[in-house]
Amino acid sequence: MAQATAATLAEMNPLVKVSAVAWAEAGAVGAAQLPPSFLARFDAVVLCNSPWGAASAVNAACRAAGVRFLAAVVGAEDAALFADLGPEHTYVPVVVRLSCPAPLPCGLR
Repeated sequence: MAQATAATLAEMNPLVKVSAVAWAEAGAVGAAQLPPSFLARFDAVVLCNSPWGAASAVNAACRAAGVRFLAAVVGAEDAALFADLGPEHTYVPVVVRLSCPAPLPCGLR
């Protein structure tokens, strides 16, 4: 899956070098064992469909190495994305209220 994702990302971003790396290249058994020294060679790490514990460990290693980190989980009906873009990035929540005509076709309000 990582190779296919890397190929698609590279196609979408022709000016960016995109690569998929196997954990074994870092001497790791799984994502949670990736050392900061290995991750430091990247500008960003994208981890897909990994358990929260592994994603948290990789995020900590990326933060220690000064590398941006994104984790994505995709399910049948939902998806989630976590981004740690480093200490210089700030997040300001924006709340948008939509007004919908009543009644909505599905009966929701």
